[in-house]
Amino acid sequence: MFHRDQEGTYTAAADRLELRPDRSTRTRKMPEDAAGDYVEVPEPLERRTFTFRADLDSLHLHESGGHALVLLRDS
Repeated sequence: MFHRDQEGTYTAAADRLELRPDRSTRTRKMPEDAAGDYVEVPEPLERRTFTFRADLDSLHLHESGGHALVLLRDS
């Protein structure tokens, strides 16, 4: 499990989404490598810009550099 928890602001216009975190932490838990686990480690506060596409069940985010993230609606 990898979890990122962020708070901040965003701007959305047309198909662009910019995230500006004020607080960001990450947590990792992996039973196969418990020695490498960590909880709520602070992360750099970096602005991220995505193009996006949304439909009824998902949100597709594409970051420059080829990274993609698909968020699915939890039923």
